[in-house]
Amino acid sequence: RPCSRLADIQIIVVTEFITYLKYTVRIIKVKLIGHIIYRKVSFCKLVHIHIKFSAKQIINRWIRGETVKTVQTVTKAFENCAYDVAANALYRFVWNVFCDWYLEIAKTQIAHGTPALQRGARRTLLRVLETVLRLAHPIMPFITEELWQRLPRLPGGPESIMVAAYPRPDAQLESA
Repeated sequence: RPCSRLADIQIIVVTEFITYLKYTVRIIKVKLIGHIIYRKVSFCKLVHIHIKFSAKQIINRWIRGETVKTVQTVTKAFENCAYDVAANALYRFVWNVFCDWYLEIAKTQIAHGTPALQRGARRTLLRVLETVLRLAHPIMPFITEELWQRLPRLPGGPESIMVAAYPRPDAQLESA
């Protein structure tokens, strides 16, 4: 029964990943409440604020670059019908890069950074998380929709992940 044991292990890993993703959404939601959806300034104005680059802002650029690489990998895997490769790339990015590194750094930026640094960290957290959910939607649609509904709404953003555009494998996140 080795196949049965392997399937049980895979189910446990997927369950832990979904729990981790839910926890991440909860943390990011707490960090964003009152700073994007309840402010009178529009999100577009926040995006266009010019900020001098410091070492901590390079971290925001780094995670956006890693996100672009992940979008490219997952998109190529879907095009080749390699769903396991897509799921593994997404898993590795969320677990090893986004949550283990960037989320922890962003929490420090939000707690102790300048207002401009805090805005940049919040914006990057939300954009990367939305991209992750859009990438994961073909693999786990019901879970990603539930998590999407828990996130704060950006002005003009889609109400449902089902009508949200799938991430394109270009540098749109990298330059944001």
